[in-house]
Amino acid sequence: MKQFTPSTDKTFMRIFISALILCLVPTLLILFETVETTAYLIALFVFLVIGIIIWMTIRINFIVNDHNFLTKFGPFSVNIDLRTVVKITDRYSLFITPSVLKIARSNNTISLRYRKKNSLALHWLTISIEEENEFIREVLVHSPNAELELRRIKLD
Repeated sequence: MKQFTPSTDKTFMRIFISALILCLVPTLLILFETVETTAYLIALFVFLVIGIIIWMTIRINFIVNDHNFLTKFGPFSVNIDLRTVVKITDRYSLFITPSVLKIARSNNTISLRYRKKNSLALHWLTISIEEENEFIREVLVHSPNAELELRRIKLD
């Protein structure tokens, strides 16, 4: 079993700190002002949603075990059979498209194109890992025919 560390960049930290500051203002208003029940329930719902998003971004784990790549983010997880990976790309991407699952705290990402079990459709998973070279080598051990489209990363 091999565990990989998610990478974090300054853009993520700026967005994260801004979100925390935005949460602080309504919290202070609720604590020190009398608020109607409707406003209180709306604020509670917003805090729950923001809390889950923060949980998903703080608690990211990447684990390679046998032929499986397990990604845990908050209460969710994705499990990929590494033998089904057909393409590996490195991207610089802050935003995503609806067809791509992005689990990243950095703009420097690696995208895996893979097939799900019993499916012909291809899926994308975009992640940000600190040890990019080591991770790509690990994927290539399990899927040696995967196409590499690397611009930023140079494999030794």
